[in-house]
Amino acid sequence: HPYFCFGGENTIDDLYLFWSGFSEVKLGDFLLPEKIEKESVRFASEIKLEGLNLDNLYKSNVEDVSKSYFGFFSMNRRERVIVGGGSFYQVYTPLDRKSIAIEPMTATGNFLQFEREYALHLGPGETKKVEFFIRIETF
Repeated sequence: HPYFCFGGENTIDDLYLFWSGFSEVKLGDFLLPEKIEKESVRFASEIKLEGLNLDNLYKSNVEDVSKSYFGFFSMNRRERVIVGGGSFYQVYTPLDRKSIAIEPMTATGNFLQFEREYALHLGPGETKKVEFFIRIETF
């Protein structure tokens, strides 16, 4: 679970979140995924994280998952972080506001609800290579 911490008195409140295009996955009791809201895209443009508490799951709308990403940037620190390569992303901001997690995932985490559509099936002796990337840039 890639967590990004900023140390000291720094918080995530000056960060802006951006992405490649996603549908929200509706979470139910105990934060278990229930339904992919295909008809709506959660974000229309970048959003400032100030005051937002997130523990949300999103499904990429990009067909080539190697091109899907979530990221954040800080105009104050002139830094940008991009996390990519997943079909699904969990985005979490702890209440202390000192870090953010952007977790690329291959499926929803609830195989009982989405077993046929998104689960990876491995037979005996089979292997599956899964990659994601984290890129940190200054501007």
